[in-house]
Amino acid sequence: MKNNKRLLIYGPHPLANGGVETHMKRFLNLLNKDKELDFQFYHYYAHREKINFKYLTHWQIFFKGIKHEYDILLVHQFQSWRFHLLVSILSSIFGVKTIIYYHNNRFRDFYLAVRPALRIFTRLYFTFSKLVISVNPNTDFMFIPSKKIKNIPAFIPPTEDELKKENLPKEILRFRSRFNRVIASNAAKLKFYKGEDLYGFDLSIELMKLLKKNNNEFDVGLILVVPDTANINYFNSLINLVDKYSLNDNILFITYNISFSALIAISDLFVRPTNTDGDALSIRESLYLNIPVVASNAVSRPDGCILFENRSLNDYYNIVNKTLLHLDKYKNEIKKIGYLNYYREIISLIKKL
Repeated sequence: MKNNKRLLIYGPHPLANGGVETHMKRFLNLLNKDKELDFQFYHYYAHREKINFKYLTHWQIFFKGIKHEYDILLVHQFQSWRFHLLVSILSSIFGVKTIIYYHNNRFRDFYLAVRPALRIFTRLYFTFSKLVISVNPNTDFMFIPSKKIKNIPAFIPPTEDELKKENLPKEILRFRSRFNRVIASNAAKLKFYKGEDLYGFDLSIELMKLLKKNNNEFDVGLILVVPDTANINYFNSLINLVDKYSLNDNILFITYNISFSALIAISDLFVRPTNTDGDALSIRESLYLNIPVVASNAVSRPDGCILFENRSLNDYYNIVNKTLLHLDKYKNEIKKIGYLNYYREIISLIKKL
């Protein structure tokens, strides 16, 4: 039965790169299939205008709210003080119920980076919102009351089509066939956090150097997926590091969009050596597919992850090597846990507003 509340969803383009975008794609697909909510979706990537996904500016969102074209506004992490001001007006004066879905754990960093004179608009934005959904329970939301915050991971399982091996390019399948152990890792784009590679690609290359040098039990390959290489200088430095360590045959860079779910499904191990994070969709996806996960302890991680000390190469190597030697053991442990589809929980919250 369709709910009579009108929902407007404002978020990143579902066909762009990244975990939030993957969540958007799956969430919208289920909404269209279930037909439980009267909803409209608009994205805020001006350069990605595509059929079925319309772009709107924050001013257009504002005027739609003034004209009462929607009752509930679900915003996926749009960090602009102007937008915050406009939505504050909608929430406080025009009765729009705003839900903020926050997809990383860097709220404090974002807030303190805003000029002090403009922070008032962010405070108003969160103060007048009805609900903040956080993917990570340890995110420091500073001034936001805990009773307003609901922890719901963004994971929605991949479809059968997303998991098809046939979706993968031949270069990946050829690479997979050459090794009896394949590790996968990914990043939407190359970023730095506190002066370090946020996704730890540098650390994973160092890891491969040690695995190749010290391991006689298996042949191992690493696939690093990063569709956005706009930071070309750093990307080239990673390529040079691979050359320096003579790892060209053991490391494959994929710099275009693929079905990462399908890659996880044919891999033996997923690694997430990030030095900060939200609640990585790729981690939950791997666990859902019964693929062991080695991740840094930079933030809280889902049950089933095998953790190593953040940015410690020695610990990273020891944990990965041990996991690769005992894959069946870790796969059996994952099976005992079970993982949820959080779509229903999100829908339930929206209906209660």
